[in-house]
Amino acid sequence: MFCDLPGYGFAKVPRHERESWQAMIDDYLTHRQLLRAVVSIVDGEIGPTGDDLEMINFLQTTRARILVAATKLDRIPKARRKPQLLSIAQKLELPLEAVVLPKGS
Repeated sequence: MFCDLPGYGFAKVPRHERESWQAMIDDYLTHRQLLRAVVSIVDGEIGPTGDDLEMINFLQTTRARILVAATKLDRIPKARRKPQLLSIAQKLELPLEAVVLPKGS
């Protein structure tokens, strides 16, 4: 079973609504008994933002396995994709196998 949580980077909603999302997301990620893994989507072309780093740091305090899907890597030359995945993993302080390139990229 998958659960899609609200985004935290570019949602165009009032601040008070984003703050209520944060409380809901924190509660879900820290208290959900059956939570086994979390997939965090990162713009692979630009690399992790401050929000991405904050989310990964938070996720590391939970018991869930972390997987990062690096999107938009199809926009950079093939020769730069694997080095970009390595750079993302290093910036997020995750093992390389935790950062994946979605199929078709």
